[in-house]
Amino acid sequence: MKALQTWLWLAVTLASLAAACRTSPAHPNTRLLTSPADLARRLDEPWLRIIDARPAAEYAAGHVPGARSLPVAALRDAATQRRKPAAEWALHLGSLGITRTANIIVYDDPQHSQGAAGYVFWALESLGCAQVALLDGGWPQWLATGQRTTTYPTTTGHIPLRRRAGQEDRAHAATNPPKPRPARFRARGYARG
Repeated sequence: MKALQTWLWLAVTLASLAAACRTSPAHPNTRLLTSPADLARRLDEPWLRIIDARPAAEYAAGHVPGARSLPVAALRDAATQRRKPAAEWALHLGSLGITRTANIIVYDDPQHSQGAAGYVFWALESLGCAQVALLDGGWPQWLATGQRTTTYPTTTGHIPLRRRAGQEDRAHAATNPPKPRPARFRARGYARG
């Protein structure tokens, strides 16, 4: 009889826990990871912003096409190694064309970066960016899946080139580079509830 009561209590407890888990609200960011193949398909989306959190020298050696370099050192005070104020972050992110409404994917080299992508991910979410994801496997997985890379630095913002009659796009782009315009990014307090 005692064993039956114990099993009955255990079954009721597990059923109530399962019901509580089903009714609890999901995390607002349901897509925390993006595969390299998914990112490769989305490279031409106008609101997509890709952030390379590796050091600037590694970014210059090769990166995902369209990625902007944002080393973690840019978000920390060099003297104290503490994070810079949110207003400085906002200015820096705005200069990279990153806004709260953009779809942002962050990557690094997990073997050498000591969690840089996670730190940038946290920084963006703390500033109110709602659609932030990490590249699953980071830079090594991007290379292992054979995706294309570039060494050409990405300009600020999404500036499409317009075709002029009688000129090829590359020739026009080489002689008339686009003028970067800094994006606006306002820093506000962000309360989580």
